[in-house]
Amino acid sequence: MCAKEKLSELLKICKKYGYIATIFGEKTILSRVPYGPLGMEMKKNIFDDWWKTLTMATDVNIFPVSTPILKWLKGGTTKTDSIQMRSSLSKDTMGHYLSVLQTVNCQLPFGIVHSGLCFKSDPFVNLTSDAGILMNSDVSSKHYDRNEGKIASSLISNIWNPLEKTHLMLMFFCSPKSFSSWMEYWQKHRLSWWRKFSGMPTRFSLAGSVSEGISLQFTVSSEKITFETITTKSGHLPEDVKDQTIANRSLVPCVIECEANLDLAVLNYLFDAYQESENDSKTRQLLRIHHQLAPYKVTITACGATNKLRDLAIYITRQLRKANVAVFPNPDLYCISSLDTQFNHFDEMGIPYCIVLSEKTLKTGITGLRNRDTTITEQVHVKEMKTKLLYYLQM
Repeated sequence: MCAKEKLSELLKICKKYGYIATIFGEKTILSRVPYGPLGMEMKKNIFDDWWKTLTMATDVNIFPVSTPILKWLKGGTTKTDSIQMRSSLSKDTMGHYLSVLQTVNCQLPFGIVHSGLCFKSDPFVNLTSDAGILMNSDVSSKHYDRNEGKIASSLISNIWNPLEKTHLMLMFFCSPKSFSSWMEYWQKHRLSWWRKFSGMPTRFSLAGSVSEGISLQFTVSSEKITFETITTKSGHLPEDVKDQTIANRSLVPCVIECEANLDLAVLNYLFDAYQESENDSKTRQLLRIHHQLAPYKVTITACGATNKLRDLAIYITRQLRKANVAVFPNPDLYCISSLDTQFNHFDEMGIPYCIVLSEKTLKTGITGLRNRDTTITEQVHVKEMKTKLLYYLQM
């Protein structure tokens, strides 16, 4: 299957199961990626792990900050107020350097993480103009900025190249003497972090040079999507930072800037997860999403559940949700629908595990736990289900 056909099938599944909302009209220009409920959960899971990894699981001090999305500018000669819309988090993040420097008692190295919306349109929007300008701006491929890369197919470029995009920023400050080692460290760190969720890690790669900027790329067929850049701002610090650190040269840092497009990251992992296989002349589609990123970790299946089985399903669901395991509410649990049909349905949704209930479960307490990737069902007692799932999900 060529990349274009694969992207077309992926888009159908994304719309069918709520990773993206249905878009009315092929030529609609979108202000942001129209995520459905599963898409929002997956995006949140990527963000949560990125945030936790950088702020909690590294050996350096990294601090979170936030800034306003829009800035109001008073009109000058035109006497018309404007809104300044950022296209990057770089300037806003740099603005926190001096305050964080004081927090750490002027000790390098340290980092700052920042996330938020950035805008693709012109940086200034006249407040008197029609608000619809954000829906009519030109977003053709010739206007992609460097963080967007080239989307492999026009079938999805309109959806994943919106006017608003969510960026993730890590800005790291270190001494000039340690710059080379830290630059190498962050290149390896960022690449290994993106790869750990991939079914085919070699699709993620580094390109470029330190002097011109490093790009983290995802390969789609022969195309490469740049979704994160690693650049240095050494020697290009803002004047206010220079003025207040010039008295102590040891406080004039080298800056390593890692900025990623979260929306493109979602696309990368969806494309990476989509697989097809032939079985008895039937095509099996599934989203093999890493269990840490999967919107829902487990669902409960049965073939025509009785009232007692329904009560048991409710009990298991409550126990798992108390343990912070996302359980998908199976709408076919109360219908006479074959287990194979339900399994295929949830495989396409990307749910890693299915708990299988039957009338025997009421007598013996034994349930089935089906793995999406292997299609193997193992027997697990109801009392052990939560412990077993938490072990498999590494929670």
